[in-house]
Amino acid sequence: MMIPQEAEKIIQAYTAVLGSGTDGGVARKLSSLPCSKCRIRYAYYVYLTYLTEHGEQYKELIDKIMVTYAALPQFIPDQEAEIVNSIFAGKRNQTAITDEETKRYADFHNKAFDPGQLVEIEAFVHECFMMKAKQN
Repeated sequence: MMIPQEAEKIIQAYTAVLGSGTDGGVARKLSSLPCSKCRIRYAYYVYLTYLTEHGEQYKELIDKIMVTYAALPQFIPDQEAEIVNSIFAGKRNQTAITDEETKRYADFHNKAFDPGQLVEIEAFVHECFMMKAKQN
C-alpha cells in the first residue's frame, strides 16, 4: 500500500519530467518516466484522496495536480515517440507526409490529448469530496 508521502514524491518526479519539455515534439518518451504509468496513476489516486480528506485548503493544489495527470497518455514507447515527433516536425515544417503518417499522428493525438483524462480525474476528486461530506 502506498502512503501519501510516497505518492507525493512520485507525482513530483513525474511533474519534473513534464517540466523538462519534449524537445520540440509532442510525444514524450516512456523511458523518461520515474516509474510505470500504472504506479503514477495509483500515486495520483492516493495523493488526491489524501488532499480531499484534508479539506478545501488544498483546492488550488488539487486543480494543478489534475492537469498534470491528464498529460500521462503523452508518454509512449520511445521508438514510437521518435516516429510521432518526426511526423510532427514534418507537419510543422509543411513537409509532405503520407496518409499512413497522418493517421499515425492523429491516433497519437487523439489518445494523448483526450479530454476524457481530465474528466476521469475530476470525477474521482468530486467523488472524494462527496464521500468526505457524507462522513461529516
